[in-house]
Amino acid sequence: MAYSKFTLSLIEERLGLTIQEGCDLFSATASVPAGEFLTRTLERNLPMALPNGSEKARSEWVVAPVLTELRERSGGTVSIFSGIDFTVDRKRGLDGFCDFLVAHSPHQLELEAPILCAVEAKEHSMKLGIPQCIATMYAASLYNTNEKAPRECVHGLVTTGSNWLFLRLRGATVQIERTDYHIKEIDKILGILLEIAQ
Repeated sequence: MAYSKFTLSLIEERLGLTIQEGCDLFSATASVPAGEFLTRTLERNLPMALPNGSEKARSEWVVAPVLTELRERSGGTVSIFSGIDFTVDRKRGLDGFCDFLVAHSPHQLELEAPILCAVEAKEHSMKLGIPQCIATMYAASLYNTNEKAPRECVHGLVTTGSNWLFLRLRGATVQIERTDYHIKEIDKILGILLEIAQ
């Protein structure tokens, strides 16, 4: 079926998840100042990526540099995988390609558990990315368990490049942050990503 085919109703029916909207997940998280390289990269790339930019442009010119900064700030303890096939359970529709997966591993050659965060980039509509991201988060949770590296929760992120919305899967409950963060709040976004990476 592929992750992109999921809707919120299918998430609840097929995966048995409960969705809670309007949660306060990261308001207390401290901001972390962006480094000079990321700041300059975003200044240069945002004018190309955002106006009429495709999902691919937003992924490459905005999301990838932010995730690269996450890897550097974490001291190389996380790995970032882009556009990989992530087939966990084809019978349940948990298959397809992911925009980005963040794993707690220093190795980049092969995806290793545990997966910390699934990132879904969208051209315009964050709403369309939420079910896809939740399905990927659920698959990541199963993957972690299958690889004997279970975690209390798996996070998700849906972004248009300009807006960033965070999610959390704990048990059978998905919490969706009440507000999304604008790329101008990059210090807050970095702080949240680093908290997730711990």
